Amino acid sequence: MELIALTRALMAENAALKAEVAQLRERVVKLERLVSRNSGNSGMPPSADDLPGRKKPKDRTAGSTGRRRPGKQPGAEGRALAWSDKVADGDIIDHYPQGPCGCGADLALASDLGVTGAHQQIEIPLVVARRFQHNLHTVVCRCGRVHTAPRPAGVSTAPVGLGVNLQAWCVYLLVVHAIPVHRCAELVASLTGAEPSSGFVHGLIGRAAAAVAAANARIRMMLTLAYVVCCDETPVRAGPKKAKKYLLVACTDLLTWYNMLGGRDLDTFKRFVLAD
Repeated sequence: MELIALTRALMAENAALKAEVAQLRERVVKLERLVSRNSGNSGMPPSADDLPGRKKPKDRTAGSTGRRRPGKQPGAEGRALAWSDKVADGDIIDHYPQGPCGCGADLALASDLGVTGAHQQIEIPLVVARRFQHNLHTVVCRCGRVHTAPRPAGVSTAPVGLGVNLQAWCVYLLVVHAIPVHRCAELVASLTGAEPSSGFVHGLIGRAAAAVAAANARIRMMLTLAYVVCCDETPVRAGPKKAKKYLLVACTDLLTWYNMLGGRDLDTFKRFVLAD
């Protein structure tokens, strides 16, 4: 009986020791993790690297560490702006010294010794919206028939409208850069002086979609005939309540077809593949 009691006591003591060892191991792991932190692998300030037990971070600029040096890498292709001889004559501006010389003579009367220095500057012209007026004249032929000039393509039927280039700019900002409608209208107004309304800018999305509908249909047909097509889906938040929808994409090396359809059910994929 005493042997059995002693065995049970040793087993209980052994279990307690195992639990204590497990706790100590966990504490050691935490302490090692804390001690290993420095300014190179955490948000600690560099002044804390000198504390007892801390390891200083490795020199990232040393070539022997195998890590990339900051900045341009040796042998990398440069990206400096290159000189170009293709400059329009109207964009070449000559500058001459002005004012009086030390002798009192006017430098405007001095002899030109030629160009001794040249600097090229890449710049964009100031973008200012201009207003064009299209007058549609009506003429009468000798035979008595009356003819009126047709309205040019791209000109709105309204008395005053926005041009095609300005509309394309708005669509580019909306679709490619995902700029909100009201911010797009404000951006165009700030940069060009034109003041499109938010409602007009929002309506351009549907008009642009209708304009490229035929091209999209042809792209979809060519993707259907392709041997290999890459497909993917991306969840997005859309609609007034930010409901979760899926953007389905099918593409090859040359063609891309995408459409916002809705859920991940079989009917959605059938509409995406077979018909709208």
